Amino acid sequence: MLQLRDNLASADPLKKDGQVPELHARIDRQRQVIEQLTVEGHDITSAQIILDSLLLSLFLHVEERHRALNGHKHLLARSA
Repeated sequence: MLQLRDNLASADPLKKDGQVPELHARIDRQRQVIEQLTVEGHDITSAQIILDSLLLSLFLHVEERHRALNGHKHLLARSA
């Protein structure tokens, strides 16, 4: 049982997750694109759709991470 708990503790689902910072960087870049398009008088519809998709991806990813963390904590508690 101790080995199971040690294995679960070392398999933290939130460790080494580079996707969130990468998504934030893409969102920031897309906002800059929209700002530039707006200043230049271009239609931003497509750029806004991309931004909305990135924001949704970030939301879903963070939600899944929280779900995984809660499941991970539950398994750790059961193995204790």
